[in-house]
Amino acid sequence: MTTHTKRPKTIFILLGLLTLLFFGWLAWRDILKYNLYYTAKETATREEWPETFERLYRLAQIDRHYYDVEQRLQQAAFSLSLQVPNETDLQLDADLTRYLADSGYHFTLTYVLDRSEEFIPAGDYSVSDEGMSDDAQAQAKVDIEAFFIDRFEITNGQYRRFMLETGSQSPSGWSDRDFPPGRVGLPVGGVSWEQAEAYCQWVGKRLPTEIEWQVARQILEELWEALSLPDPHLRSDNGSAVEHQAVGIRCARDYTGDGS
Repeated sequence: MTTHTKRPKTIFILLGLLTLLFFGWLAWRDILKYNLYYTAKETATREEWPETFERLYRLAQIDRHYYDVEQRLQQAAFSLSLQVPNETDLQLDADLTRYLADSGYHFTLTYVLDRSEEFIPAGDYSVSDEGMSDDAQAQAKVDIEAFFIDRFEITNGQYRRFMLETGSQSPSGWSDRDFPPGRVGLPVGGVSWEQAEAYCQWVGKRLPTEIEWQVARQILEELWEALSLPDPHLRSDNGSAVEHQAVGIRCARDYTGDGS
């Protein structure tokens, strides 16, 4: 009799604790949303767009219907887009491009991607040489000058804008001068070396040298791994994507020494 009496009491205590935890979680969630929203409003008044976008993007992931977060996030994204390239870190760049792709702002996305770059500092780097043995490859060292390289591969959307504005030939596999539906944010394929070079020149850049490519590839792979992104794509639930694999077409430009 005593055992049966204690068991219901234990169950009620556990249910009470779970209820308290649940309502505590709801309260913590509301406080978090409130803080993100109002701190974002404050940074927006100071036109601190990286901080504003970061807070609103996080808030939208929690609750997209919180007050006017959608409208404010759109404004912050466009304002931040005008500041690229800037000192934003790779995670913020990834979030911005993902948001633009997911929201269908493909025209703005192409401009952001063209200006989203990673600085590669000057120095001695280990590179491979196909003419060397495996042991020798690990010892090959080269000295390179500092340069910038695109953080993301050239996408179908970027190349289509280039085609429309220059009248250039479309890549192989395209139909009626357009890429397959739903692939605006995927890396462009079927592009010749000459076409890739023409694109890079059109955006005021150049193709990286073989040595620059090897060095940049190592650095970019390390940066993406540091973000703990298990998938080599920036994919949304609806399938849009901006790839960041360390393969494909990327443009480069020289570092002038004055911060640009």
